[in-house]
Amino acid sequence: MTTFSRFNEQQLEHRHRVIRMAIIYTPITVVSLILVAVALFKISSGETGFVFMLVVFGLLALLTGFQTIGYLKDLSAAPIEYEGEVVRKWHKGNLLIFLMPSFYLAVDSRSHSGRVVRVEDHGCYVTMHHGSEGYLPRKEMDVEPGANPIQVMNTGREIRYKVLGIDRRGGYKLSQRRVEDGEYITKLFSITRNEYAMLLERDVVKITCYPHSNTVERLDRYDEIEKKFIPALDGTDV
Repeated sequence: MTTFSRFNEQQLEHRHRVIRMAIIYTPITVVSLILVAVALFKISSGETGFVFMLVVFGLLALLTGFQTIGYLKDLSAAPIEYEGEVVRKWHKGNLLIFLMPSFYLAVDSRSHSGRVVRVEDHGCYVTMHHGSEGYLPRKEMDVEPGANPIQVMNTGREIRYKVLGIDRRGGYKLSQRRVEDGEYITKLFSITRNEYAMLLERDVVKITCYPHSNTVERLDRYDEIEKKFIPALDGTDV
């Protein structure tokens, strides 16, 4: 997934989807963890009948815990933009609210050109097309196995790259090898019913989303006639 600049000082105007999901998932996770603790206490006291309770609520806490953490982090997170090609879309029943289907979108990255600005033993740093700096690790370089990147990646060299994602420190991680191999780098997004209905496979889209849950807030589609991205929907539900 090609990752574009983050708007560190810009906050999204509408966070209702993330807030709603945080309100749904957080109490369920907390209650599940409490019941897991109760079951563990009972089991340690010799009451083996609570093993089933431990398994059920432990699994529920595990399934909802990661999503809860993601939504809670996104309440204070700055948005990120992604651009790529739609390779798949599908829907399924929501994990907790089975009568409310969830809609998903898989987007493949687009390759871009960048220039090598600094080379180290384990990789190099590249100035990306939008001006930010990304890191290209040694294993993602398109070089011969065992080759020294310092001898191959000269400062100032222009390369093609795809973005693998963003690391925990907020830096961009790049790949040159996957461009040459034609390998897909897909990212999944949670979208609305309207967005699901209007998008087609092979559409080129630009998505503004929350970085931890990948919940889409704004989606633009590239218009072949106007030759530019135009707003698709504002991200509101129907």
